[in-house]
Amino acid sequence: MTKAEEQDIYRLFEEQVQRSPEAIAVTDQASSLTYRHLQMRADCLARYLQSFHVGPEVCVGLCVERSSDMIIGILGILRSGGVYVPLDPQYPQERLAFMLADAQVSLVLTQAHLRQHCAINGVPCISVDDYERADTLPELVDCVAACNAAYSIYTSGSTGRPKGVVIEHHSLASLIIAQRQHFAISADHRLLQFASVSFDASVSEIFLALCAGATLVLLPANDSRHDLAPFLVEQAITTVTLPPSMLAVLGTQEALPMLHTLIVAGETCSAEIFARWGRDGRTLFNAYGPTEATVCCTIHRWHVGDSPRCIGRALPNQFCYVLDEHFQEVPVGSMGMLYIGGSGLARGYHGHADLTAEHFFPDPIRAQRGARMYRSGDLVRSLADGSLEFIGRSDQQVKVRGCRVELGEIEAALLQHPLIQGAVLLLHEESNGDQQLFAYIVEVPNSTDSTSAVALRCYLAALLPSYMIPYKFIYLQSFPLMFNGKIDKQALQALKPLQDIDTEDSETPQSPLEEMLVDIWKDVLSMDSDEALGVYDNFFELGGHSLNLIRLLAQVKQVLHVELGISQVIAEPTIRELARLIIAKQEGMPRLFPEM
Repeated sequence: MTKAEEQDIYRLFEEQVQRSPEAIAVTDQASSLTYRHLQMRADCLARYLQSFHVGPEVCVGLCVERSSDMIIGILGILRSGGVYVPLDPQYPQERLAFMLADAQVSLVLTQAHLRQHCAINGVPCISVDDYERADTLPELVDCVAACNAAYSIYTSGSTGRPKGVVIEHHSLASLIIAQRQHFAISADHRLLQFASVSFDASVSEIFLALCAGATLVLLPANDSRHDLAPFLVEQAITTVTLPPSMLAVLGTQEALPMLHTLIVAGETCSAEIFARWGRDGRTLFNAYGPTEATVCCTIHRWHVGDSPRCIGRALPNQFCYVLDEHFQEVPVGSMGMLYIGGSGLARGYHGHADLTAEHFFPDPIRAQRGARMYRSGDLVRSLADGSLEFIGRSDQQVKVRGCRVELGEIEAALLQHPLIQGAVLLLHEESNGDQQLFAYIVEVPNSTDSTSAVALRCYLAALLPSYMIPYKFIYLQSFPLMFNGKIDKQALQALKPLQDIDTEDSETPQSPLEEMLVDIWKDVLSMDSDEALGVYDNFFELGGHSLNLIRLLAQVKQVLHVELGISQVIAEPTIRELARLIIAKQEGMPRLFPEM
């Protein structure tokens, strides 16, 4: 058994208290607490909680705003032996009621001004500062073991019902010991606490700082995005964990001289963001992991030239397998499902043995009694050096006109473009029932080069099959974000993409060739004969896709006796461009049409 597997997370915190008791442990807008003072308040709260019979495996709801009270509450619950269940104050009461019942919460720890919001289903509520007014408290009972549950965080479920992922102390301790080493966190670091306590990224932020003797700086509760850069400067933040969509709008790296360690997590990152932030002496890490594997199970330190999809190798005491549908390991370079095993594995889903059995399986690779693995739902491939490359979600696999399409693969291809800062693929259903791929694009700011739809189609045509090339490219200044900083895909889905209108679009055919091409297009695209079609209309923006593109090429060959390639039409997708291409093709053969 390793050192991490023998410890509970509170012991790691206590080691730092003993090492640097007067160092600043946590700071928010209102106050700062030293390690000694933070431990005193957490221990006192733990005694108060134990007076309410909180102990091992007892779930305590934590409904507080981001503040030092939140940190005291987490540590106090852990010290009492309890399991903290974060309840976001912004959640509607219906969702809170479900979580309280599902987790069998016996007590809610909150703040005085939130008591009424948390008073649900008769579950008792106490304020995090109530213990300070208590006259007498029982002696603290030291009852925490490494195998006890530490927290249960609720994640969205495929069934539409959230599910509580239960993580044990030793799993969290193992993660933090590994992260301290990978990220080289020390006492002189100042770590930002950005993520909502309801998301597991907060677990890493909080305990990475407090178990390394560093200072945890809490972002004000009412500001998660807009004034982040000035706050980082003001607080001399050295280390952040952020989703790529936040890094994209953070500002310039020159304006943040103290920021030297960046951990990217939660979404696929573009090559441009890696290149922009992973220079000038900064260290940039790509961290990957589902909640069911205790926040993070692989880490990759980025270097110039690395693929932005590389997620690195498994952390110590963790195991990553790339398996096929028969649980057999696939060859290096082949795509397979990622299964995760080892010390970081969650206990399962609280109160749902059936759901746990659906996602957690006996480990057929390791010959170890009781070994399990988790089906991540993520598609990856292993590389020759032993690291992993992320492909996309298996549930992002869609069918477009009978062809299987991995949305993540298209996103990854776009994110390799040096002028693309962000890319999201969604499947839209048209009014006629046809399904089309829409690419939402954020370009690198102040770029003078072209990333037009035609240019991007040509770029993708060299990387992907024609059926994977998006039908429409929607250019945005920035992505809509959820309050946790991740891209709000529901908001993207609700956008009504507008057809790009060119002043020349309505120009009528100017030659017999263009008139014949108009007739071919209308037939291929099932347009009415009297429907307007300009010579600058884009074939793909009119509904053209891989199947009717093949029909177009066949008709051009049959009617005009000219053979064109798919990539040529992708590069020249208007009637005017196609006519010029056909005329150029006539070189060395009898001309059917005069030059234009």
